Amino acid sequence: MGDKKNKKSTADILQESRHVLYGDEVEVATVLENVLTLLNRMDTRLVSIEKNTSKNTSTLTQMNDKLNSLTARVITVETDIVNVKSRVSDLETSSEGTGNLFEEVKSKTCSLEKDIEQLKRNNGDGNDSQSIKDELRKLESYNEKLKGKLLDMQCRSMKYNLIFTGLQEQRDENCEMKIRQFIHNEMKIQKPLEFGNIHRFGKSEPGKPRPIIARFLYYSDLDMVKKSRTKSKRYILRCKRAVSTRN
Repeated sequence: MGDKKNKKSTADILQESRHVLYGDEVEVATVLENVLTLLNRMDTRLVSIEKNTSKNTSTLTQMNDKLNSLTARVITVETDIVNVKSRVSDLETSSEGTGNLFEEVKSKTCSLEKDIEQLKRNNGDGNDSQSIKDELRKLESYNEKLKGKLLDMQCRSMKYNLIFTGLQEQRDENCEMKIRQFIHNEMKIQKPLEFGNIHRFGKSEPGKPRPIIARFLYYSDLDMVKKSRTKSKRYILRCKRAVSTRN
């Protein structure tokens, strides 16, 4: 009997309650039972609404957490980009300063070598003046010191550098693109590499391409190129401690 009443629709229960209240007979038990049934149904619906609300709140919380996590990652990436740009700028400034100093020392060395040769010629012509011999020794000693400083500076500046020689030189060329293509096509390295400054250096001579110096941002990239140069040894110059070697 109870199961049949529970299966009644809400409209049937309300209609039955009106008939009892406003009909010829008042059945209090029936009215109370109908009211109780309606209250139970309302309670069930309220519980269902609360569950759905809780689920929606949980979903919103998860979305907010994901958004916060994404925002944090974006901030981290932006910071990394700023740091990389700053490091590239510092490396380029350092590379340019070292290059200028390198050229200055090289110029002085060449000038001293010319002076030494001139003194040697004068001495060979029969001028045995002790002052010329002393000056010659001083110049030779100073020249050796300059060469040592030049080599030391070259080694220090090339810690993250490789010099590529023999690559055809063209007007208005893109040195970075040329090096990337060489590494990709000739050395078969597919990994994207990060560079600082890439440029040619030295004086131009007809029919002789100037070398290209490439500064790597990461030593691991430089080391990978060094280890992969089996077929390209003649193109790469690397400074090692006290001497620079060319394979």
